[in-house]
Amino acid sequence: MIGSLERQRRTFAWKSEGFDAAALGRRLAPSALTLGGLLKHLALVEDPPADF
Repeated sequence: MIGSLERQRRTFAWKSEGFDAAALGRRLAPSALTLGGLLKHLALVEDPPADF
């Protein structure tokens, strides 16, 4: 499972490298999802605060 997650991380980094802030914030109709939003989500999921 860890290997699969690492592969997904590398793939996402590879596919999104080179985008500037404007490109990361661009929405493609009809979705409200942006690459920047997806990146924020992944960062939060990968490193959640330890408030348990």
